[in-house]
Amino acid sequence: VIGMDVIADIERDVSLCGQTIVNQTILEVEDIQHDARFQTNPLVKEPPNIRFYAGAPLALYGDLNVGALSVMGPDPYQLSDLHKKMLTGLAEIASQALMVREAALNELDNQSSKLAVIVQSSEDAILSKSVDDIVTTWNAAATKLFGYSEAEMVGESILRLIPEENYEEE
Repeated sequence: VIGMDVIADIERDVSLCGQTIVNQTILEVEDIQHDARFQTNPLVKEPPNIRFYAGAPLALYGDLNVGALSVMGPDPYQLSDLHKKMLTGLAEIASQALMVREAALNELDNQSSKLAVIVQSSEDAILSKSVDDIVTTWNAAATKLFGYSEAEMVGESILRLIPEENYEEE
C-alpha cells in the first residue's frame, strides 16, 4: 500500500478491497462512515481512519477477480468520470501485467522442467554451484564420475571435488 504506512498486509475479511473483488465494476464509497458494510471495519474506526474508498477489480481472463486497484483517503470524496475511467484503465493495465507475468512464469517452469530432464538424463556429468562454491545441482552422471551421490554433494562445497593444490584455479 503506497502512502498509508499504517496498512500492511490485510486479511480479505477486514480489507475494503474484499468488497471490490466480488464486483465486476468500480466500487466507490464516498463516505464510508455512512456505509453499513464498513462501519465496524478497523481501517475506518482506527488509524488510518479511511473515509473514502474506490476500487476497481483486477480481473484475469475476463471474470476471475484476484485483487483490486484502490484509492482511499481520510476525507469524503467523489470520483469524477475521468477519475473512474483512469482507475478502470489502470486496473486493466495491472490485470494485463499479472497475466503476462503468469504466462512468463509458466513458460519458465516449462523450460526448467525440460532442462531438468535433459540434465538428469545426460551421460555427461552436469552440476552447478552458487557463487560461494556450494553445489546446487548434481546429475546421475556426476555420481558415476565422482563417486558421490546427489544427496552427498548438494549443499556441500565444490572444493570437495578439487585437489587442494588446485584450489587456486577454482
